Order: sequence, then structure tokens, then C-alpha cells
Amino acid sequence: VFFARGVLEKLEDERSRALDDLVVKLQSVVRGWLLRTHYTLMRTAAVRSQARWRAFSARKRYLALRGSVILAQARWRRVVAARRVHQLRRYRAATRIQSSRRRIVQRRLYLAQRRAAGGLQGL
Repeated sequence: VFFARGVLEKLEDERSRALDDLVVKLQSVVRGWLLRTHYTLMRTAAVRSQARWRAFSARKRYLALRGSVILAQARWRRVVAARRVHQLRRYRAATRIQSSRRRIVQRRLYLAQRRAAGGLQGL
């Protein structure tokens, strides 16, 4: 196939411009894809980092609150135990007083019976 003078150069120039336009378009698409991918990766990393920080902060607050609650519970148990000990000591003291009183009463009864028995034996 023969072309007139200058037609082949003109066709080659058009072909070259068309290829350049396609290469520019392809580069544009690839750059956009790369930037979107990079943005997505960076956003995912930022979200994960923020989530880890929130988890760390929440755990720190939880542990502080838990420690405070455990301390309050321990102190309350101490108060309840002290009250119980005080109550037991009072109960034990009351029991000792009652026991002592019963002993005295029984001793008096015994001595009275003994005197009475001695009086009967003396007859």
C-alpha cells in the first residue's frame, strides 16, 4: 500500500497522539487507584490505632474503677467483721455473766440443801 506524500507521517502523528492520550489516561487511572488504595490503608491503620487507644483507655478506667470497688468492698467487709467481733464479744461477756450468776445461784441452793441435810442428820 502506497500513501501520498505526508499522509503516512500524518497517520503516524495521529497514532502517536492517540497512544499518548491512552498512556496518560492509563497513568491517571493507575495513580488514582494507588492513591485510593494508600488512603484506604492509611485510614484503616488510623481507625485501628484509635480503636486500640480507646480499648487501652477503657481498660485503664475499668481497672481503676475495679480497684476502687475492691477497696470499698474490703473496707466494708472490715466494718462488718468488726461489728460481728464486737457482737460476739458482747455475747460472750453476757454468757459469762449469766454463767457466773447461775453458778452463784446453784451454789447457794447447794449450800442451803447441805445445811438442811446436815440439820436432818443431826437429829
